[in-house]
Amino acid sequence: MLKESLELKICAGINQRNKKAAGLAERIANGEKQIADTVANRDSLKEQSALMLQTRDTLKKQLPDLERIKLAENWFSTFRLLKEKYDAQLAIRENTLKAVERIDNEIQAIIKQANLPEGESKPEIGVICNLLEEKLSSAEEELKNVQSANLQLEVQLQLQSFASELKEGDPCPLCGSTEHPGLRAHEDIGTQHEKNIHQKNELELKTNELRSLLTKARLLGDEVSRVKREEVQALAGIEDARQMLEKHRLSNTYPELSEEKIKEEWSVYSKIQQESGLIEQRISEISSTLEKEEDNLKKFNDLLGGIRIEFEKTRQDAETLKSQLKLVDYTHQASITEEALLEKSAGLKLQYEKAGEQFQQAESALKEALSLQKSLAGSRQNTEESLAGIRLSNEELKKQLEVRFLSSRFKDETTVRSILQAEIDRTKEQQEIRRFYDEWSGVNAAIQQLQAQLNNKTYDEATHQLLQQDIQELKTLTDKKKEEKGALDGLLLEMNKDLAESLQLKAEFRKLEIRRDNLKTLSDLFRGQSFVNYVSTIYLQNLVASANERFYRLTRQQLKLELDEENNFRIRDYLNDGQWRSVKTLSGGQTFQASLCLALALADNIQQLNEGGQNFFFLDEGFGTLDRESLELVFDTLKSLRRENRVVGVISHVEDLQQEINAWLKITRDEENGSQVQPSWQLE
Repeated sequence: MLKESLELKICAGINQRNKKAAGLAERIANGEKQIADTVANRDSLKEQSALMLQTRDTLKKQLPDLERIKLAENWFSTFRLLKEKYDAQLAIRENTLKAVERIDNEIQAIIKQANLPEGESKPEIGVICNLLEEKLSSAEEELKNVQSANLQLEVQLQLQSFASELKEGDPCPLCGSTEHPGLRAHEDIGTQHEKNIHQKNELELKTNELRSLLTKARLLGDEVSRVKREEVQALAGIEDARQMLEKHRLSNTYPELSEEKIKEEWSVYSKIQQESGLIEQRISEISSTLEKEEDNLKKFNDLLGGIRIEFEKTRQDAETLKSQLKLVDYTHQASITEEALLEKSAGLKLQYEKAGEQFQQAESALKEALSLQKSLAGSRQNTEESLAGIRLSNEELKKQLEVRFLSSRFKDETTVRSILQAEIDRTKEQQEIRRFYDEWSGVNAAIQQLQAQLNNKTYDEATHQLLQQDIQELKTLTDKKKEEKGALDGLLLEMNKDLAESLQLKAEFRKLEIRRDNLKTLSDLFRGQSFVNYVSTIYLQNLVASANERFYRLTRQQLKLELDEENNFRIRDYLNDGQWRSVKTLSGGQTFQASLCLALALADNIQQLNEGGQNFFFLDEGFGTLDRESLELVFDTLKSLRRENRVVGVISHVEDLQQEINAWLKITRDEENGSQVQPSWQLE
């Protein structure tokens, strides 16, 4: 019954494998067609790739020599830089020549204006300064003489006036005498006095003019020295630049390449590189596609091989299963479905399993009874053997204990138990043992160190005596050197003292030289109006520097105030490469900003001079010309002034300003009561 069930199940397996083999045969046919298409596409891609590679190699052969182009291009770049440097030095030289020409013209103008003698050769500026100093000294001396003569004439005029008013018998206002014998005749000295006054005025104008010319000549002298230095530097720079330029010309490796030719070759190179790049991109795309096709072909072959193997295995399995049939004829079962065969096989197997279960239950009950009998017999025997072993072990231990008591210093078991139960200071005993071992280790180490120092040496009394003599000689030599050192220390102390005195004298000499230079500078400044002009210039420069701290920020780092040689204001425009321009070119808003900054700087200076705690500052109008952004920037600046302990008042008709000011006074005109004041803190 069981064999028939198994063979029916085998027939179901044969039907299943035949069905699977038919499906695998269809997949093999489709796979062979897909592989043929893939091989054809792969061969086409290989031909395209070979053609692209050939085209790329052809284009690479047409590429210009890149290193040659770069070397030539670098040569032209360096040439341009050297040429620019050479032209710049020529421009500096040209500027120095123009400066020399201008200075010569100014010197000639000074010579003519001062009526100095003109020689055949160009006079030195130092000689001109000396002549002007001599002429100024002469004019000042002449002015003193004229002033002295004019004073005498004024006295004579006053005496003449007294003499003309005297009458016989009247007292003289000078001596009190009533007699006036021998009155001098009236002389007409008024005309001479007027001439002297006119001459004095002319001499004063002349001395002032000579001082101005002398100052100008000295400034020109400084400028001449500066221009000469610049000229020497420019000539050296021109020569260096020319030599470098000539050396660079000779270093041209490719004279046949011009800049135009280089541009053409670069154009050709770029064009070929672009075409090569497109070809490389196409080759890369083809290679990528080709790799995918190769992978697909390999994958298809692997899959097809696996399918073929599975087909052959399935067919062989079906044949093997057919050969296993003994009771059932497959030809009668081939038309039956797999489910019917499995159902019939399962029914036969179920009948077989029920009979088998009844047999197994009977056999299992017999085995359990036999196993329990064997287990009980084994357990009894083990228990008897264990009891006999324990008895023997106990007798043996008693004998060993008696032998140990006889061979030890303990009498019996009671003595041992008492010792074991006694309390021992384990920590103290361990410390004693550790201390003993530490002392023992220290002594051993000292012995080994001394033995190592001896190193098999022996004591020699002669050698000891020689060493003592050497030590004594060294001590004597040391004492002698100490005496010499003491003498040298004393000499060094004296030399250091002399050096300190020398340094002090030099420092005092430098101070005196500085004082002499300062006195000379003051002497030069106090001539005429020079000192006043100098002080006013410094004061005005400080004022402009202080104003620029705000003006530069208000104009967003675009404008700065500066002074020219005549102390006139001008503007440095950083939006125009830092060029100068007139203050008249400023807009209304920029003019207001400049005026505001100067006024604030002046107020700061006055506050510092007065050492005031509060600083009041009022602005009257000027806001109507500003745009909204500039107005906000100005008011941010004014608000920051409050943190500087400053009170700022603004007088304006612009209503929008109320939004920027926290506290304000509104002034309205009333026909009957006059001006009315309304504070902001009362209107809220």
